[in-house]
Amino acid sequence: GHHLLAFLLVATLATELTLTRPGLGADELRTLARVDIAYGAIFVLLVAVGVGRVLCGAKASLFFLESPLFWAKMAALIATALMSLPPTFTILRWHRRFRATPGTLPLASEIARV
Repeated sequence: GHHLLAFLLVATLATELTLTRPGLGADELRTLARVDIAYGAIFVLLVAVGVGRVLCGAKASLFFLESPLFWAKMAALIATALMSLPPTFTILRWHRRFRATPGTLPLASEIARV
């Protein structure tokens, strides 16, 4: 379960990186907004499954809580979440602006900052 979610998270991020390029069109912007929502959902599921593994898994919670590798993974997840927030807010802003004024697409300079 959690390995599949981790791979899906990476694949979703790769899709976002592929879509976020100069010349972003209306269809790509709509797709990017949906992919970003999927990224967030997969991230939440990954955390939920991880918490489930710690609390109800085959190994005792202490196995995880005393493991430096576990805490390194948690730090990586937190760093990933924090780094993904600014691009997510930007993509949401672009999509809201596009829905409010169809045809309003992000400028190349805005895309380059993501």
